[in-house]
Order: sequence, then structure tokens, then C-alpha cells
Amino acid sequence: NYAFEEIKADLKEKEVLVEKGEFKSVKVEAKGNVSFLCEKAQKGEITKSVEWQKDIKAPIKKGQTVGYVNIYCGNENIGRIPITADQNLKKRDFLLSLGYILNGMFKI
Repeated sequence: NYAFEEIKADLKEKEVLVEKGEFKSVKVEAKGNVSFLCEKAQKGEITKSVEWQKDIKAPIKKGQTVGYVNIYCGNENIGRIPITADQNLKKRDFLLSLGYILNGMFKI
């Protein structure tokens, strides 16, 4: 007995931390789904895991892949859905870095 399944990413994280960006994080989204044929008995064995790229650094362009949602049936990876940046993020420049330092020094 087989069934056709369609699994959505359902990403819980809405932002990811970015190094050296004008902001500390960037909004992300996972669009798409994985369709596959599985035995009805295996339906309860479907799991998801999020895999982020290491050292995500600015600049980031909208649509750039920053990770994946991996879909498993038991131990078998049956698909992956890209996690992409939902906005552009510029690299932090000297003046912005100086502003962060001064703000930290004089913050009470």
C-alpha cells in the first residue's frame, strides 16, 4: 500500500544571523515542497531538519540560499528545500561600525 505525499518546509525560523552586515540578521523563507511516493506504514517516519550554511556573511542578496530544510523518510533523505534570504543586506561599512562602537561606549 503506497500513498503520494507532499511535504511543505514549514520553516519556524524567520531570520538568520549574519556576520558583518548592516543589521545583525536577515529575514529568510523556504518556498517549495517535496513530493514523493511512500508506503503508508512509513508515513509516521517523515521528519525534517534545518541545515544552515556556516559563516553567513554580508553582503546578502535577496534570493541567495543560506540553508536547506532536509526531508527524511526514516533515515533516507528524500528531498531538500532551499532556505533563501527574503531581503538584501549590505555589508557593514566603517561609519556604521564606528556608530556601533560609540553607541556601546556611551550607552547607560
